[in-house]
Amino acid sequence: MLVVDTVSVVRGKLAAAGTIRIDCWLEGDIVCSRLEIGRDGYVLGKVMARELYVEGQIVGSVNAGVVHLMDGAFVEGDIQHSVISIHPTATLLGKAVRSRSPLAPELAALEDKAASGRAGLEGECRANARLAGVDWSRYQHQQRGPAPGPGRRAERPLREARAHELRVVKDAKS
Repeated sequence: MLVVDTVSVVRGKLAAAGTIRIDCWLEGDIVCSRLEIGRDGYVLGKVMARELYVEGQIVGSVNAGVVHLMDGAFVEGDIQHSVISIHPTATLLGKAVRSRSPLAPELAALEDKAASGRAGLEGECRANARLAGVDWSRYQHQQRGPAPGPGRRAERPLREARAHELRVVKDAKS
């Protein structure tokens, strides 16, 4: 995850297959899998993401699969989306156009490239582990935890886990 703090000014294009959180002034385009624009975030340019969470401001066009305009969000420009949720205090100056497949090929290509890079990196890790005499399967088991079997509960869904993380962070700030 890339986090850019509140005192920074960024100019140019950001592209990432993962998550980007913006809490600064950004002049340029963003392409990523998940974009979070915090309360202090301001984006002047095009936004393309699979998931978009806005608490700050966007001036420019938005192309995202799932869009969440949260409390206090401000968007000036058109939004192309599959699913959108708008908080009552959020402001949208533009059109919200629903489409079946709003994701551009650029994002798909970026995510494919990252996935193949991860696969290559895992292959290198396996080879290094073999050279070092380490049992890679034991390492993978420890990292991911045991697979759920009879009598074991599966891990919580990601949404529940994220909600729990957000509660913990909010409680820590209080």
